[in-house]
Amino acid sequence: MANKIFRNALFALPLMVSLQVMAQSNATLTTATGQKLQANGLADFGYRVNNGHSMPWATIAEKDIATMVTQQIDINPLLAENKAFAPTNSNNNLYDVLLSGIKDGKIKAYSGENDHLSKVLTREDVNNIMMKAKGPMAMPLSAVVKSYRVVNHVLELKDKKGQSINRVVRLALMATDNQSAGGAELKPLFWIYYPETADYLATVQAPAVPNQPSMNWFEVFESRSFKGNVTVYNEKAGK
Repeated sequence: MANKIFRNALFALPLMVSLQVMAQSNATLTTATGQKLQANGLADFGYRVNNGHSMPWATIAEKDIATMVTQQIDINPLLAENKAFAPTNSNNNLYDVLLSGIKDGKIKAYSGENDHLSKVLTREDVNNIMMKAKGPMAMPLSAVVKSYRVVNHVLELKDKKGQSINRVVRLALMATDNQSAGGAELKPLFWIYYPETADYLATVQAPAVPNQPSMNWFEVFESRSFKGNVTVYNEKAGK
């Protein structure tokens, strides 16, 4: 799995920087709709959409990485800046898109118990998780999914100092866990490994947002068209 080359960090210090930020841009990608969208990172290393399919990342060896920073972004779908994620949108909500992809066998889900992506869930596993999250009152999904969590790796290469490459690594549906010893808190229902899912997301149109170009879900993530609380972890790549 591509992200394994980044797991052997020498140290990881959580800075716990909680900020409301909109992702900044330093490269332009051409989307399937012909729009020019800004995406973090170098165009040479970012995803692109070609004929409805995402183009994969170039492989980066760990020895070529100068530094790596991990960003955990928690997206509140009720914010005005996150209209594409709003539960009031009736068509192609992200939770419906991901659950449909899992049900149809188009994408994989991984256990939400940790973010190591070490345990693949079956469709039955995911169905049981969602049934439990809905509870005995069988709440609608719009009430169950409280937020989304996105994890980015921001890389600086040794031969391209001062320029960063920003890659989405994984994302999760977040729901309230009332069984936690410390009281109710948000926890991942399951994780999705983004590189395995990007091609599928490129085939599904995201809900329309006023005054913004029409985008599929892949383009929403690649253009960082969302706002969220960011927790930053400093990591130093080995070698």
